[in-house]
Amino acid sequence: MQKDKKNQNGKINCTLLGKIGQFNIDNICTPEELIEGVNYYANL
Repeated sequence: MQKDKKNQNGKINCTLLGKIGQFNIDNICTPEELIEGVNYYANL
């Protein structure tokens, strides 16, 4: 993720889905937030 072309100034830039057909672009995510999200879905 750190090498993705969407990143800006060394920050991880994500596109997030709100629900089917709804998305938000240009969301800066910290590594901690990404880990928290992966752990959430791993524990479902």
